[in-house]
Amino acid sequence: MNLKTAFSILAAGFPLLFFAQETPKCVWEFGKDKIAPADITGNLNINGNSFFLDGTNVLRLPAKALRNRDYTIEFEMKAQNRRDINLIIFSMQDCDYEKGPFNMTVPEGFAFGYYSYGAGMLYANSSKTEMGVNEGTCPIPWGKENVYLKQTFLVKDGRIHYFRDGLILLITEPFSPQPPGTVLRFGQLRGEKNAPAKLKTPLEIRNLKLYDGVVFPSGYDHTVRKRMNYSGPEYSLMREPVKDPGKKRILIVGDSISMSYRGQISEHVRDRAYVDYWMGGTWFGPGVTRDGEKSKPAIAWKGIASQGPYDIVTFNPSTLHWWKLKFKNRCSEAYLADTLQFYFDCIRKNMPAAKIIWIRCTPRRSLLPDGSSTLDNEEDRRIRKFNAICDEVVARNKIPSVDLYAVAVRHLPNVKKHWEDPVHWDRACADDFAKAICLEIDRLLK
Repeated sequence: MNLKTAFSILAAGFPLLFFAQETPKCVWEFGKDKIAPADITGNLNINGNSFFLDGTNVLRLPAKALRNRDYTIEFEMKAQNRRDINLIIFSMQDCDYEKGPFNMTVPEGFAFGYYSYGAGMLYANSSKTEMGVNEGTCPIPWGKENVYLKQTFLVKDGRIHYFRDGLILLITEPFSPQPPGTVLRFGQLRGEKNAPAKLKTPLEIRNLKLYDGVVFPSGYDHTVRKRMNYSGPEYSLMREPVKDPGKKRILIVGDSISMSYRGQISEHVRDRAYVDYWMGGTWFGPGVTRDGEKSKPAIAWKGIASQGPYDIVTFNPSTLHWWKLKFKNRCSEAYLADTLQFYFDCIRKNMPAAKIIWIRCTPRRSLLPDGSSTLDNEEDRRIRKFNAICDEVVARNKIPSVDLYAVAVRHLPNVKKHWEDPVHWDRACADDFAKAICLEIDRLLK
């Protein structure tokens, strides 16, 4: 089954007031409507129109709330000590949390909430496909801590829409209707064996209401969709809508460094090309290419190519993460060159017309006693060594290279003192990253 799950994450939203023109009937409200004892597991510590999720308790909502094809779930949420949270907030599934239409969960150690088709990530899993393949992930920014944030979750024409304080964060493509009798549940669902530890500070949910139709936050314009996030097996891609088939298409692949220059590239070529973005790039680690066409990188690049065709690919496969000494088992000299060659082969096989631009890894700094930055450290020596190994593979494949390492070195004297972030650079340096890449893009576009 070829199932694609698409998300729309807007570049700008509308953090405005309550509801738009459509005001369906509220069919259930916490604190006003009855709750059967059987619908509560554990102690919710109910206080007026609030209840508190601590990782061990569950609230099941009445099935009548989900009778309509279109419906809205609205509530306010306040989190404290959010990095201690490991909790499924709500879900349309029972004990098997990898099967079911969706759930929203906060994985331990993350300042994010996730809508998901499975275990804390977005899946089209065995309940939606015959293969049970991972269809990608979509992080939802959590927002501020220790304040009430209004959450609006609605389904219209089979599409999930999610808002935080009126700001649209996610729209999915249509998903399969939930089976009759499906119950929406708040709280942990994984059973005693795999349950998270009880939270030190429970997550407060208040003003929970269910509507029998669509209740959009006011000011939201459903026709405004800037860039779509298309997820597939082993990839999640932010893609511009193609309105002019004559324009070129560029794919930027990289880690957080690429996030600092992708906007400038998009602006530079906006009249000539569409720019898509793949954060991360592909899987890496020992043995990752062992299964050939069935390996994760091969599957990912095949899926990415289906979103094309692309004319140019700027490529850095998260080298700052891949080469980090803390995770040195991810990469060694023994297989770095062969793995990179495998990636190039995957791109060329699936995108034979695309021109590749290799993006050299940027430095990793350390601090001297006076607070100034230096590149005299083991991490950066490893980067330089691995950059050199990649250079040989890149040259052998006759692929042009943009040396962001050298660009960053020029900005090293300008790094502010005592800056503890060892890998990211200021706006001036990021602008120079973009200029260097745009020079090569311009050459290829000609």
